[in-house]
Order: sequence, then structure tokens, then C-alpha cells
Amino acid sequence: MRLFNKGWFALTKKIAVSVKLENPSEEVFNALRDPEVILQLMPTKVSLGKKEKETFQFKMKGFDVDGFFSGRVEEKDLGNRVYSVILSAAGETSVGVGIIRYKAKVDFVLTFEIVPLGTNATDLRIEMLYTSPHEDEQEKNAILFLNGLASNVEKNLPSIIQKIRGKIKVEATKAEAKAVAPPVTVEKTIKVEAEQKPEKVEKKEEAKLVFVDKSISEKLGDPVFISELLKSSVSVGLESSAIDEELLKKVAEMSKEHTKFLLLNCRSAGKKLRLLFNKGQLVGAWGEIEGKVSIGEECIKVFRGIEMMCPIYEVEFPTS
Repeated sequence: MRLFNKGWFALTKKIAVSVKLENPSEEVFNALRDPEVILQLMPTKVSLGKKEKETFQFKMKGFDVDGFFSGRVEEKDLGNRVYSVILSAAGETSVGVGIIRYKAKVDFVLTFEIVPLGTNATDLRIEMLYTSPHEDEQEKNAILFLNGLASNVEKNLPSIIQKIRGKIKVEATKAEAKAVAPPVTVEKTIKVEAEQKPEKVEKKEEAKLVFVDKSISEKLGDPVFISELLKSSVSVGLESSAIDEELLKKVAEMSKEHTKFLLLNCRSAGKKLRLLFNKGQLVGAWGEIEGKVSIGEECIKVFRGIEMMCPIYEVEFPTS
């Protein structure tokens, strides 16, 4: 196991380790795509809570973190037996000494890069990107956490793979199975096409960027207002990706399932972006790059394609 150099900006930091496993990359991928396996390997006390279609809840205690998190796992088949599994989580922990304590937001992303070493071995790189209210002490804890995770992977993942071998199909096999379409008659083909047309129109409507009021976007730039907004917020997810149409659609869809507003609070070096969603629509956008502010549709154009870390919060946004 080797520890890579680490780098950071603001309160967002990144560290990584590498582990060699005597298992084919397909088997490592099949195991890690299950969030319960990842939680089982963590060097902390972890208990899995409610599982939904795309997200799951869990409680984690250890390394100065004690709180509830909302998590999501994404998997990618990169070809040539190379895979990646990304666990993103957002939650909060108790900070302070004795009776003087308060809640603080904690977000992290674990990326597992799975690269084959020949036929029956794998180079597994584990990268951790996290934000924290702590500074140097939390950096040390993060390194200890990642080293503990790597140690557990070396010791326990091979035996986990042994237990689930043959039960989970590799992603490539699933893709091939989906590619084999059953024969259909001409009548059925015509019917399917007729049913698909309104679906395409509906998707185009969802992709529109709608800003209800310019004043909403301007409010998102008020640090005092945002601070008050986040005090009573609830973490519902975390996205670490480029700002693009796919991300906007994804969060817009999420907002349909919530009665309150969803705030996407993105950040990276020298950049801030806040997007507000409600009932499937993007209703406000504010961004700042090195002191230059933009709002509304212009803001989306400015930030398009920029990689950012974006915690998602359910917030009570005053509409009056």
C-alpha cells in the first residue's frame, strides 16, 4: 500500500492511497458497487439506515465524526476491464468541547479506481475528497481514516469477493444482455414509436432553465442570508462533477420529490456557485469567480463545464 501526495484548496482536501489485490478487476468492481460492502470496509462504526432508489442513509462514528449521512453510489465501466465506483456522502457532525457544541456540515467523496494488473490482479486506487469544519487535526484524521480503509480492503475484500462470486453479474455482461432486443412485429414497432413521441417532448420541457425571479438569484449571493438558510437545512446528497445539463436535470428531478426547495451549494478554488431548485425547475442561480459575480442564465453559461464539489441541501426558502 502506498500513500500519494495530497493537495487541497480552502476547506476541500484530497488524499489517495493505492492497494494491490490478487483478484480480477471485474470481481473487485462487482463487490464495491454495493454500498453495503463499502460501508462494511470503513474503519469506523457504521450502521446502514433507510435505502431508497438512488440514495441511502447511514450513521458513522469515529475519527472525530459522529452523525448521520445521506449517500449515493455511482459506477462506471471505462472499458478494457477498467472501472470506477464513486461513493458521495453529505451529513453533519457535532463540533466543540464539553457542553459547548454545535452541528457542522461534513461532506466527502470516495472514488475507487479499479485497474487490472494482468488477468488475475488489480491495482485499486482509493481517493478521498472531503470538506470539514476542522483544519490540521481533521487532515490527520482523514489520512488515518483512508489508511484504515485501505488496510480493511487488503484484509477483508478478498474474502467478501469469495462469498459473492458468481452472484453479481459484471457490468459488461449486463450491457450485452440489454443490447439483445427481442424481435417485434411491425405493428408493435409503430405503437412504440407513437408512445415515445410525447416522452421526448416532455424531456425537452424539463431541460428548460427557468428563473422565477431575478431577486431570488440575488438573494443567493447574500452570505448572511445563506448562513441563516443553512442553519435549518437538511443534507440530501452530494455531487462531484462538471456543471452541465445532465447535473441540472438530475437535481431538478430530485426537487420534484421534495416539498421544500433544494439548494446546490457548489465550491472549488476561487469559485462559488449556488443553484436553487423547486418542483422540477431551476429557480435561482448565483455565482462568483475571483470576485466577479454573475446571476441567472448568464451564471450557468459562465460555470458550464467547471468541475466542482456540490453538497445538496433541503432548505426552507422564504418566497415572500
